[in-house]
This record gives sequence, C-alpha cells and structure tokens, in this order.
Amino acid sequence: MIHIENAKHFDQIFDAKKPTKPIFAYFKAEWSNPCQRISPKIAEFAEKYARYFQFLEIDVDQNEGITERFDVYCTPTFLLLQNGRVIKTLTGTNQEEIEKMLDIAKLQSKILKPIVSQYVSDRNSFVFDRNRLISMISFGSRKDYKVSRSPM
Repeated sequence: MIHIENAKHFDQIFDAKKPTKPIFAYFKAEWSNPCQRISPKIAEFAEKYARYFQFLEIDVDQNEGITERFDVYCTPTFLLLQNGRVIKTLTGTNQEEIEKMLDIAKLQSKILKPIVSQYVSDRNSFVFDRNRLISMISFGSRKDYKVSRSPM
C-alpha cells in the first residue's frame, strides 16, 4: 500500500503516460476509531488483491486538496478509480461490502480486459449489454457474452 504524502505525489500516480491498474484509495484519519479498526483489514486486502489493484492510503488531514477533489466528507471512505475516474465509493467499516466491491471489480477487469484489448485497434466504438455483464459477474460465465458495435 502506498501512503500518499501530498497532491503532487497523488497526481504522479495518474500520469496519463503510464498505464496503471485500477486504484483503491483509502481515505482515513489517524484520530478516527473506525479507521483504526478497519486499517488492518485494508492491509490484508492490499496483499490479497495486489495483482489487480494499486492501493493508496490518504490521510485526510494531510491531504485536504485531494479530499476536496473527490468530495470525501467522512472517514473511512473508499474509492475505486479507473483511468482517473471514480467507479465506486463506499464509506464505513463494512468489511464484507469492501471485499465485495473488490471482487466485482476484479471480475470486471478479467472479463472486460480481453474484450477491450481485442477491439482497441478498431476505431469503432462498441457497447456492452449491461444486464448480460451483471449476470456474468454473478455466475462467472464468459461464453455467451457478446460485444455489439454501435455506429459512429
């Protein structure tokens, strides 16, 4: 897990020239009892999911600019970021919800990454059937998922 020291350090992680894994950002405060209780579990998740995510630890008192940028108003807050955009936000200490968020995002990256990389060279845009994707994530099926191209 990377401890973010300042906004410049945070911005380096989002450098557009470097391809990165999805980012799991943990906004915490040293004085917060809920943060102190959940921190060991987040460290476990960081080890368990290190192949799939880059884990960041952001102290809200030391990094007020980053906190304001992502509208973080309570601690602990967890953001899942892909390509600099927030995909999912969770607050509180529900370990099951945090792990569920990570598992779903891991499955999405496993399913979508091969599909997206297959069409990256193609300039046409394509559309995913959301319901079919959700059922695939729930049941782990890849075989009947199709990508339909939409006209530009």
